[in-house]
Amino acid sequence: METKALFTRRRNQNSDRFWVCPLGILLAIASLFLSGCDAESAKWDLAKARNLYEASDLSGAVELLESAHQKAPENNVIKLELAKRYAENGQCQLGIGLCNDYLAEHPDDFKGFRARSDCFLFWGKFDEALADYKRSLSEYSSRDYMQLNGLAYYRGLADKDIDKATLEIEAAIELIEVAVKGKGVRIPLPIRTVVAAGLVSRRIGQQELALESLDQRIDQYEQKLFSTNEVLKTRVTGLLRYQDKLSKKEEQGLLPLRISLQQQKESLAAMLAIRALILEDLGQTEKADQDRWAVKELDFDFEQVCNRFPSDLNCLRALATASQFLDTRGFVLGRQKWTTEADLESLLGSPAGAHLLYSNYKAALADMDLALMAAHFEQLCLEGSLCNSTELSAEMVQQWKKDNKHKRAVLLHHRKEIHLREGNKAAAALDQKSIDELGFDDSSLF
Repeated sequence: METKALFTRRRNQNSDRFWVCPLGILLAIASLFLSGCDAESAKWDLAKARNLYEASDLSGAVELLESAHQKAPENNVIKLELAKRYAENGQCQLGIGLCNDYLAEHPDDFKGFRARSDCFLFWGKFDEALADYKRSLSEYSSRDYMQLNGLAYYRGLADKDIDKATLEIEAAIELIEVAVKGKGVRIPLPIRTVVAAGLVSRRIGQQELALESLDQRIDQYEQKLFSTNEVLKTRVTGLLRYQDKLSKKEEQGLLPLRISLQQQKESLAAMLAIRALILEDLGQTEKADQDRWAVKELDFDFEQVCNRFPSDLNCLRALATASQFLDTRGFVLGRQKWTTEADLESLLGSPAGAHLLYSNYKAALADMDLALMAAHFEQLCLEGSLCNSTELSAEMVQQWKKDNKHKRAVLLHHRKEIHLREGNKAAAALDQKSIDELGFDDSSLF
């Protein structure tokens, strides 16, 4: 009996073990299954949060991202996106905490430094933002134009190494110009901006607004072209005073001036051509014919000039590029050492680009005004029917609109600072009023 009872107890114990084992396996499988569900659910939350963010519901986006982060705390994409949205929502320290967690696990990853830089930017800690932005860039590769622009802008915000910032933004714009020249275009960024605005103005019924910028630039370039021509004639006449023709070395010395002259001609021809088209739209055929004739006088074919004009989408991209890079240059020039217009002109051609280390109110304002004009036309295009002719999706247009509104407020803030430095309080007050009307204050811009 005892033996039988012992055997029965052992059999029951073995039976217990038999059932415990599969239960553990089932629990483990269930845990894995639920974990997988959480991870998948977190991805859905991330997608919905992005939709809410694009629809300008920042609080709703933050709430969904928090839910996603709880479900999948190991998902680094969600972690860094939540960090940036926290910063935009005024919860900068929470955002920085998430970035610190990420960098603790990935100490050399540029994405963590870039995200933390954004958080410091929104917190108004520009020195820290600059330091992290520099850490996010590779030390072993040359800078592209976006990185150079970013460095210049962060230095400007921190008000540090402004001379370096000036060289960086000039280098960034030069890289853009080189890329465009590869397509056979030699018209500089400011003129391409005015032309792009003129082109889109015809599609959105804003021809009169575009004419203001075109008239001003055409007058400037006509004077510039005359001056350059006179300088070239004077130099050639001086060189030919005691000889029949120029030497190869002398021709080489005049080459930069000749290239500048040709660029000015191409720029003027493009502006005259688009103004002629706009004047025709407005029924001012006599003035339009005068511009057509002026294009011919510059040795250009009117139709060929028009055929080189960019498409609607490329015009929008050109306006976006101009508003970004001219903003940075104007902002940096506004923080440089200021000098008089005469002193600036005397520095042109000086060694080591000494003229780049000085600016003045007029120079800074010229870039900022053009950047704001570009952003304004960009806004008009996004709100009008022009986007129907582009490849942009409705979601992209919606996000672009949101970004454009914030960008215009930042541009106005930068211009306001330039006005205040010059002591033009009336102009600064007008910019502040425009910022208020857009629904921003200083604390929500950066």
